[in-house]
Amino acid sequence: MQSVTARGTLLMTMDGNHVQIPNSIIYKSIIHNTTANPNIRCNFVVGIDYADPIATAQKTVIDVLRKHEAVLETP
Repeated sequence: MQSVTARGTLLMTMDGNHVQIPNSIIYKSIIHNTTANPNIRCNFVVGIDYADPIATAQKTVIDVLRKHEAVLETP
């Protein structure tokens, strides 16, 4: 958050752009803070060719995720 005034809240996006949001939207909306917890769970979609075996794709994804430094061994 950059600043809060009586009329709006100024935020900076991850790529450095400023976004001004009217406070009426903030007061009436649910805000999800995905950066508050360092241990977050992410969903993603992996596309494969129709001819590729699903089991092979699943094994490949699991192998890559197990080796990735950001993936925790236990939740």
